[in-house]
Amino acid sequence: MVYLPKEKLLVEADVYTPAAPNAAPPAQPNPLQVNLYDNIERLKLTVDQILPLHGRKVPLAELQKWIGKAS
Repeated sequence: MVYLPKEKLLVEADVYTPAAPNAAPPAQPNPLQVNLYDNIERLKLTVDQILPLHGRKVPLAELQKWIGKAS
């Protein structure tokens, strides 16, 4: 994982791969994805975008929605 503070970008591999746009979130969130979000919060990282190595760049809000922590 790499955090680029100036760009407000988090680059990560294998923990979170965004689903197709407008896909419904899972009934039970993946604990690794919840942990990723919790660590972003714990470390007080200012993340606007997530760039997974195996997917498309998405806003942090998409991860929040996916794990049931939409703000």
